[in-house]
Amino acid sequence: MTARSLATTLAALGFLLFLAACQHSSTAPGAPSSFLVDSDPQGATIYLDGTSQNKITPDSLLDVPAGNHTIGLLLDTAGILYQFNAQTTIVPDSMPPIRWPLLLHCGDTTCLDPYIRRVTAAGMDFAVGANGTLFFEQGSGGGLYYPAGSSQSYMSVGAPVSAGFLGTNTPSVGPSPYDFYYYAGRPAPDTVRAGGVYQITQSSWLVPPPPYQQYLTGRGLKMDEQILTDEAYPGTVFLRIVFRNIMADTLYEMADPILYGTGGLTFENAYLGFAIDPDIGDATDDIVSYAPGDDLVFAYDSNFQESGFAADANAPALVGLEMLQAPAAATIVMTGWPSSWDWAGASNSEANALAFLSGTQPDTLTGAPNYPDPHIGYVPTAAADVRIAVTAGPINLAPGDSVVFRVALVIAPPVAGTFQSGTFMAPGDPLNASRPIMSVAGNLIQRAQQAASRP
Repeated sequence: MTARSLATTLAALGFLLFLAACQHSSTAPGAPSSFLVDSDPQGATIYLDGTSQNKITPDSLLDVPAGNHTIGLLLDTAGILYQFNAQTTIVPDSMPPIRWPLLLHCGDTTCLDPYIRRVTAAGMDFAVGANGTLFFEQGSGGGLYYPAGSSQSYMSVGAPVSAGFLGTNTPSVGPSPYDFYYYAGRPAPDTVRAGGVYQITQSSWLVPPPPYQQYLTGRGLKMDEQILTDEAYPGTVFLRIVFRNIMADTLYEMADPILYGTGGLTFENAYLGFAIDPDIGDATDDIVSYAPGDDLVFAYDSNFQESGFAADANAPALVGLEMLQAPAAATIVMTGWPSSWDWAGASNSEANALAFLSGTQPDTLTGAPNYPDPHIGYVPTAAADVRIAVTAGPINLAPGDSVVFRVALVIAPPVAGTFQSGTFMAPGDPLNASRPIMSVAGNLIQRAQQAASRP
């Protein structure tokens, strides 16, 4: 991985100010220090150098010897462990109060496994991750089964996505849906089931893990997600996402200290939305098409044949993302891309995120032409392992600013008699409403239109 350095002045300023916040000059050399430890939310167990102090926040640590120490906080909320650990230099005499955010910040799938919840609702069985990702088990299927109770897998991951410029710093930044270690869950998801509606409300931060924080990379967004199903709308997951720039929030700065004291950065010319990896059975034989009139991008098995499926082996369903609400001044973009064009956070490829999420990828970047309609990104002609996304932009988010998006994930069987299993079905020109795939996708489009009508 080739890393990209953040602007030198920003890095130096943030690091020095963070040290200044943690250290004070000595008035009694060699004397221990006492100070208040707090957390957001409160109630976390306090650890010092890996040993529980049998105290919960807010509380004071007394007579801590001067020198380098690790302070840890741990909160168990409904079986989900939120924590914060920091290397801190304790100086003699007094220290200011320390308040840290509690996060579920995982570096690998092993960490995430215990916090993935399975939801059976609206005819589906799907996964919700407490770190802010959706439809994720191990990244190779199992994120959504349709119909519920089957072993027919249609999804590998889903996540809110963002790409843009951090102020005047270049190039652009934007982690991929698979950069799950950037998604840090905040306490604690709230689940309600009543009257045929299943709803999960949760919050997460987009914050680079410590090894990547020195680089120009995605950061500083809070994402409040509402995930909802309604039995009156089968095969549909409704998502409401509020993106907020929190780069100037003092609590966020504790998790991303390179921004400490800078006043934050404006997220400029950004495209935000939601993306999924729709693996319809075998991941490598899928293809992407569009229903522009419904702000819908969808994926389907290119020859409608999945030997690994049971009842639907010769009629696998189609999966789509529909933009229901975006900022009024922004352009809605529907797009897709093959996995071979994926990018990664804190690498030179991260700049590709803005090209794809804005639907303007140049031939020189991918070798594939950008579709001329500004609402549509890439139109593939061959099957592949694909990703799809709905976004909107360009948007400027100054520190404290927020925008609201509503997206629907829809899944539905193909219309009988409109296709031949085992025969390749081309996506055609997205602006041709009479192309064959539109008839095949009739059930999906109908569900998308019903989703758009829900208040």
